[in-house]
Amino acid sequence: MTVRLLKVLVVLCSIVPASCAVQETPRDHIDVLKELYASTVQILVSQPDGVRRTGSGVVLKVDRETGEAFVVTAGHVLTARKDIEVSVIGKFRKKTYAAKVLMHSDAEDVALLSVRGMSVAPVSAGGNSELGQDIWVISYPWGRRRTLVTGVVSQVDWPTETNAQGQVPLEGPVRLIDATVGYGTSGGGIFETEEGRLVGLVRGYRSVRIPLPGPDGKSVSLPVAGETTVISISRIAHVLAAAGFGHVMPPRMPGHGGTPGR
Repeated sequence: MTVRLLKVLVVLCSIVPASCAVQETPRDHIDVLKELYASTVQILVSQPDGVRRTGSGVVLKVDRETGEAFVVTAGHVLTARKDIEVSVIGKFRKKTYAAKVLMHSDAEDVALLSVRGMSVAPVSAGGNSELGQDIWVISYPWGRRRTLVTGVVSQVDWPTETNAQGQVPLEGPVRLIDATVGYGTSGGGIFETEEGRLVGLVRGYRSVRIPLPGPDGKSVSLPVAGETTVISISRIAHVLAAAGFGHVMPPRMPGHGGTPGR
């Protein structure tokens, strides 16, 4: 390439920079899901009366030097915390790992666990969500295999003064999603689908009881669409910081979903 031709190209790029910019290739959703699957764990709680409970959790941080992984989950997964034994299963279901409860908040329904020796990967954190934003929920429904469920953000939280002014909130910390979930999904991660950033945890779900035909009076519970409650990532960050564990929160990634909520 001659010097004169090189100068012409430089001038063209300065006039039309968009034509010379390097376009970022969107990440394949399969690659994103592989990372999220490596960050999702199952939680087993053995109670003194022999009853076992199951839930789900997300790896926030891994200390590469000590091998300690910090797992966040919904606080109610650890019901009857006295004398309970908590263990965690990672991406391979052949082995369980003993977990230590580092903090627990009944009021905010958040718990933090510490696990050592488990091969897992941390997530990246998002922020505010938009109404109608596509999300994934990854969890262990009914204590079975890891499962992916899709949905959208059906309600966001907003400051009281905004509601008082009659404004319609379209963006904020996620409060409700319409994904259908069930027992065992509590504490499961809710991720935006573009980059796989964590925007919250499953807190609970509303269901209706439908009677079945027959004289035995049996019934079935069905989840109500749009009524799956969420512990937002901003709330999790606030609770952990107040408890002295703010250092385990992953950094917020720039771009969509990266605006910190309150």
